[in-house]
Amino acid sequence: MLFNSFSFILFFTIITILYFVIPHRYRWILLWAGSYFFYMQSKAVLVFLLAGSTFVNFVFSHRIYRTKEKNRRKNLLRICMIIDFGLLFVFKYLIFIRHNLSLLLGVFGKIAFTSDLYIILPVGISFFTFQAAAYVIDVYRGEIKPERHYGIFYVFISFFPQLIAGPIERSKNLMPQFKKEHIFTWDNLMCGLKILALGYFKKVVIADRIAVLVDRVYADPVSFGGFALTLAAVLFAFQIYCDFSGYSDIALGCARILGFRLTRNFETPYTSASIIETWRRWHVTLSSWFADYVYIPLGGRGRSRGEKFRNKLITFALSGLWHGASWTYVMWGVVNGAFVVLHELLTPFRAWLCRVLHISGVKPLLKVLGVIWSFSLMAFAFIFFRADTIREAFYVISRLFSDLPQWGSRQYIYTAFSGMGLNFTEIYILGGAVAFLIVSECLSGRQGVFNALEKRTYGERFAYYMIVIGAIMLTGVFYASGQFIYFQF
Repeated sequence: MLFNSFSFILFFTIITILYFVIPHRYRWILLWAGSYFFYMQSKAVLVFLLAGSTFVNFVFSHRIYRTKEKNRRKNLLRICMIIDFGLLFVFKYLIFIRHNLSLLLGVFGKIAFTSDLYIILPVGISFFTFQAAAYVIDVYRGEIKPERHYGIFYVFISFFPQLIAGPIERSKNLMPQFKKEHIFTWDNLMCGLKILALGYFKKVVIADRIAVLVDRVYADPVSFGGFALTLAAVLFAFQIYCDFSGYSDIALGCARILGFRLTRNFETPYTSASIIETWRRWHVTLSSWFADYVYIPLGGRGRSRGEKFRNKLITFALSGLWHGASWTYVMWGVVNGAFVVLHELLTPFRAWLCRVLHISGVKPLLKVLGVIWSFSLMAFAFIFFRADTIREAFYVISRLFSDLPQWGSRQYIYTAFSGMGLNFTEIYILGGAVAFLIVSECLSGRQGVFNALEKRTYGERFAYYMIVIGAIMLTGVFYASGQFIYFQF
């Protein structure tokens, strides 16, 4: 059941009405049943995996909390993590490992497997596994006490707005909210609808329109010149941002209408002036998860710069692997890790250069250049994310700007656009929507468009949301509105 579908809107409307009609003590049952019904729309049988994983983490969290002996507590944690990540490995990475093992043995003339293996990838498994694992680890560390209410814990793991693609919530933020009695308020309804509007604008006006162009180019990159490949690389950076942050906005909006406050997953990352700052504001809950449960346990900053950079590269590589069982995702993570490391290595040099050239006074210009440079690095790395193979990614990279002298020819640009799947009316709509988004986020800063608008006058807010809603209704891509990119992770 996609957020951008009529069936979800009907489902959410029914859940909302029932939620505020029934007594508070029974609401967790509604959210539990509704969330499981929502999850079953992908593949009904997989709900047993979700329920089983939740049960294991509930039981082990209590066993760990009650056990006082240090080694036994550690062993219980290890067993729980083996089960959690073992399930993730089997469903998400087993075929990948099997395939690469076959290739390796083939080099030596060996045949590893004589039959194919097909395993269904449960939607959202990476998200609910990470959320459950973080909860158990926090119990082990003594940061929280285990939840005693069986049903509320199940709702915490399966809460439908953020079940499929996050945000990856921590129990400290979300768990207490299930115990609080929420009453229907006009303020929550209007705030939620505004956030929903921003999310749907990003998804159906921008992301799904870009998808037509990007999918056409990456389906056969050899058939396109440098202009088309460069444009596709730039636009995919906007597509994945609008697709994923659009999903997050819809999740936050739905939760807000019900009275819940989820964590903001994106803080206008493309307005960041450095690649490090971009990553602090991109997929915030996943970045903080890897920081708390991978980077710091590895040693964090370490005893030397070498250890610090090693830990960063490992963390980014694992983050890439989290996104999918493919070397392209691992490469994407490594490339981003390398960018972050290089940024830190070059920081003293940049400071020295600014002093020598006496350019410290032109900070607005440096800010703009930093934003453009950081976005360019993100767009470059996303080539590996979008390409089907690493070889294809390097081909695209090798052809970027290859026809730069012809970019001044209107006929050449017209011909290039004509082969990319969108007519010029669609191109103008897309260009206007992207420009509208860029200006909105640049003016709002890190606080985000919604929070910035709340500080404006009623007339300004009304005009802005009328433009957003009008764009959705008149130009939204509903005929081919597709699945959210992060549903596959």
